[in-house]
Amino acid sequence: MQEQVNGLEKKLADLFKSAPKMPEGAKKFFVAYMTWASLVLGILQLWAALALWNLGHRANDVVNFYNKLAETYGVGNGSVHNLSLFYWLSVIFIAVSGVMALMAFPGLKAKKKVGWNWVFYASLVNLAYGVSSVFMDSYYGGGASRLISSLIGSAIGFWILFSIRDAFMPKKS
Repeated sequence: MQEQVNGLEKKLADLFKSAPKMPEGAKKFFVAYMTWASLVLGILQLWAALALWNLGHRANDVVNFYNKLAETYGVGNGSVHNLSLFYWLSVIFIAVSGVMALMAFPGLKAKKKVGWNWVFYASLVNLAYGVSSVFMDSYYGGGASRLISSLIGSAIGFWILFSIRDAFMPKKS
């Protein structure tokens, strides 16, 4: 698995070499603040995942209650559905990405490649989430428009990530 990820990283690095160059001031900004952004976003993602997990369980409890109530009084056959598999997968994607962002913090703080790698892995998880969102019910914000916006966002994120990659590479002596 690690070989495939390393191969993908190399291909993306080659691809972004031909992309427009980021100004030096912007590079310094991203290198300086990526550490703290990773920490804050990791905490916020885990908090959001926990909140969505609790909200999903409460929503399913309400749906089950009203389905039973409708069945009891003969006004329905329990036709309201619980949250779908993709809702729960979204929660998992958010949690995994949050954990990876937190794991990146020490490496980013020390300006080590391992920190950059964790941000790269989290970006891949976010891309996988975006691709999977095409299968979500459009009521939950899925579909083709979600896929397109996710691909654009991922392309921008990878451009930033690969623009500052050299700052986290081992220094050649």
